[in-house]
Amino acid sequence: MLKVLVLSISASICFIDIRSHRIPNRLTLLLAMALLFDSESSSFYSFLTASTAALLIAYLGKVGAGDVKLFLALVATSGTLVLSQNYFLGMALTSAALLLCSVINSRLKGARRPPSIAFAPSILIPFLALYLAI
Repeated sequence: MLKVLVLSISASICFIDIRSHRIPNRLTLLLAMALLFDSESSSFYSFLTASTAALLIAYLGKVGAGDVKLFLALVATSGTLVLSQNYFLGMALTSAALLLCSVINSRLKGARRPPSIAFAPSILIPFLALYLAI
């Protein structure tokens, strides 16, 4: 039952982020609270290292604060999954696929400026794949 709740909250976050490029704080908090019941949290040192890296990447890469909060909520509640090599590989592949789809879509529409992508699916899809053991 908990996995269904986590899946539905994550799907809601992805859908809203794709549509509006915003991640509601309430849904991030709700996801973190649901994951606390099935916690595989990381050590404080790992959390601190991941937090510093996430904030640095957000600053340099112009990633939104909602994406950083979502990532940090996942690190705090399910750090062993999120700090794994498989997670980061999945994140890179998902980001590349979303960027490719976004570029193709903007070219079909004739847009001149570079496309922006919703990053929540890149954060949540690899997490869900590992969490649900797919």
